[in-house]
Amino acid sequence: MVPQATADPQATIAALLNLQQKLLTAPTAAEFGFLAVNALIHLLPYRQAALWQLSPGGERGTITAISGLPVVNPEAPYIQWLTSLLRHLSSQHPTRTTLTADQLPAAMAASWQAWLPEHALWLPLQLPGNSPSTAPPHWLGGLLLVRAEPWSEAEQQLLAHLGLTMAPAWWGLLTRHRLRDRLWAQRPPTVALFGLLLAALLLSIPVQQSVLAPAEVVAFQPAVIRAPLDGVVDAFHVLPNQSVQAGAVLLNLDTTQLTNRLEITRKEWEVAQTEYRQAVQGALQEPKSKAKLALLRGRVQQKEADLNYIRAQLERVTVVAPRDGIAVYSDENDWVGRPVHVGERLMVLADPAQVELEIRLPVADAILLQPGTAVTLFPATDGSRTLAAQLRYASYQADLTPEGVLAYTLRARFAAGEPLPRLGLRGTAKLIGAPVRLFHYLLRRPWAAARQLLGL
Repeated sequence: MVPQATADPQATIAALLNLQQKLLTAPTAAEFGFLAVNALIHLLPYRQAALWQLSPGGERGTITAISGLPVVNPEAPYIQWLTSLLRHLSSQHPTRTTLTADQLPAAMAASWQAWLPEHALWLPLQLPGNSPSTAPPHWLGGLLLVRAEPWSEAEQQLLAHLGLTMAPAWWGLLTRHRLRDRLWAQRPPTVALFGLLLAALLLSIPVQQSVLAPAEVVAFQPAVIRAPLDGVVDAFHVLPNQSVQAGAVLLNLDTTQLTNRLEITRKEWEVAQTEYRQAVQGALQEPKSKAKLALLRGRVQQKEADLNYIRAQLERVTVVAPRDGIAVYSDENDWVGRPVHVGERLMVLADPAQVELEIRLPVADAILLQPGTAVTLFPATDGSRTLAAQLRYASYQADLTPEGVLAYTLRARFAAGEPLPRLGLRGTAKLIGAPVRLFHYLLRRPWAAARQLLGL
C-alpha cells in the first residue's frame, strides 16, 4: 500500500525541505540515487521510481537506481526493457511529460502492461538556466515515476521544483572526482613537477574504506524443527509467520504405514505367544521339547520390542514447539504429501526479540573486516531510516547466492537500544573497513583485475 500524499500545505513543504536537505547532503552519487528513488515516497505516492543517468557524451545512458532494489542487474529482462524505454524518453521528451503506453511505439507499448502501471511521469534533470534543447553535458538524465493513478498538475509542479534542486546536487557528485586533463596541458616543467608531488601527497592521505552489499534481517539462534523420522508430511497446524507457544502442535506426519506395521507386529506377537504357551504345555509331557522354549521365548520378546518401538515411533509423528517463537517456513502446500527423511529441516522457530543482520558481500567488493566493524543498514522499505549494527562474524569461504553471485556471508548484531526490525526485512548494508591510503582505495579493484588478466 503506497502512502497517500498529505493535503496539509505545511506538511508538504516540510517534507519537500527535508528531502531537499537529504539530497544536497548525500555524500556519494550512489546514496543520492538511493534517496532519489526511495525517499521521494514521503512527498507523493508512486508505485516505482527509476533514475536514468546519461553518459558524458549524451548518446547512451544507464539505470543507476530503482526503488526497492539494492542492486540493479543490467542482464534482467525488466531492466533491459526499462533501459530501452528511458533511452526513448530521454531522446524524444526533453521536457516534463506525463504519458501512458498509447504514446509509445507499438513494439514498446506492447510490453508496458507486463512491467509498469498505467500512468508515468518523466522528469528530465538538467542544470538550471539551460533551455530544453541544450545539449549535454548540461543534461544529466531523468527520473521516471509510475503508478496506477493519473498525475495531478500540483504534483507535477512539485516535482518540477524538486528537479531544480536535484540536478545541481547530482552534477556536483558526478563531477567531484573527474580528472581534468586540460589542467596539465602546456604547463611549465616546474608546475608539472609540483602537480605530481601534490598528487602523490594527496594519494597518500588515509581514507576510510566502505562497501555496500545486500542484507536481510534473520533470526539469531532459532530453534530448528527437523523431521523426527522418515515419513510423509500429513498436515501443518500453524501458518507461516504465526506466533506459537511452547508445547503447541506444529505438524504431524502420516501414520498409515506405522499403523499397518503396528497391526502386523501385534498379530505376530500374539502368534509367538500362542506358540510359546503350547510349547510350555507340551514340555510337561515331552521333555525333549523344552529345548525350543528358549527360542520361542526370545521370539516373543523380539516381537514385544518391535511393538514398543513402533508405538514410540507413533508418538513422535506429532511435532510440538520446544519454545515460544514465530514459525518460519515456506508455503504449507509445498510440504503436505511430501516425503521427508529423519533430520530434514522443516521449519524454524524464531524469536522476534533475537534478530541479526545477514549480509552477502560479493567477492569482487570484499575488503578487510574485523569483528566489531560498524555496519549501517538502509532498509529498502524506508529510505529515510538507518539502523546501526556491529559485525560479529564473517565466513572464510565464499558460496553462491540465489542470484548466482559468489559472496561471503557476514552477520552483524544490532546496536543496544536500537529498535529491532522485523524478520525478513531487506535492504542495503554499508560496512566501514580499516583506513587505507587513497591510492590503494582507488586502485584496489583495477590492480586486482590487472593481476587476474596478466596472471601476476
